[in-house]
Amino acid sequence: MTMAKGTSPDSEVAFAIIQPTNSVDHLTAHSSETWRSGNSLVIAWLLNSMEPFIAKPNMFLPTTQNVWDSVQETYSDLENSSHIFELKSKLWQSKQGDRKVTVYYNEMVTLWQKLDQCYDDVWENPNDCAQHMKREENDRVYMFLAGVNRNLDEVKGQILGRKPLPSIREVFPEARQEECRKRIMFNNLELTLKTEPEGSALVS
Repeated sequence: MTMAKGTSPDSEVAFAIIQPTNSVDHLTAHSSETWRSGNSLVIAWLLNSMEPFIAKPNMFLPTTQNVWDSVQETYSDLENSSHIFELKSKLWQSKQGDRKVTVYYNEMVTLWQKLDQCYDDVWENPNDCAQHMKREENDRVYMFLAGVNRNLDEVKGQILGRKPLPSIREVFPEARQEECRKRIMFNNLELTLKTEPEGSALVS
C-alpha cells in the first residue's frame, strides 16, 4: 500500500493509494491501471505543491510513498533544527530594555514553551530526567537574569547567591517586586525634588 499525507493552504489531507497485490483476485489490468493512474495523479499533486528546488530531485520516484519519504527524511529534521536555532537565538539576544520586567519575562516564557515543543526526549532513568530538568531550569534562570536591566543587580546578586538556585517561577516575582520598589522610590524622589523649591521659597 502506498500512503502519503500532504497539506494544502486550506486543509490537511490524508490519503492512501492501495497498490494491487499479486493475488489472482486483485491482479487485473483494470485495477493495475487504476492504481497507476491514481499514483501518478497524487505524485503530480505532491510535486506541484513543493518549491521547484525540492520537487526536482523527486520527479522520477515511482510511488507517492517514495516521494513523501524522501522529502520527509531530507527536510523534516532540517526544519526542526532551523526552528530550534531561531528560538535559541531569540532567547540569547533577548533583553529587558525599556520594557517592564513582566513583559520581558512573558516573552521568554513563550519562547521556552515553543522550544520545549521541538523536543521529544525519552528517558530510561527517571533520575537522569530529573537532573536534566533541574539543569535546564537553572539555565533559564541564568538566561532571564542576564537580560534584566542593571537597576535589578542587587536582587540578581541575592538570587544567584542561593543554593539551590530557585526556579524561574520563584525568581520572576522577586524581580518584579524589586522593579516596583525601585519605581516607587524614583517617583517619590522626583516628587520631592519638584516640591523642594516651593518650600525653600516660603522659608526665605
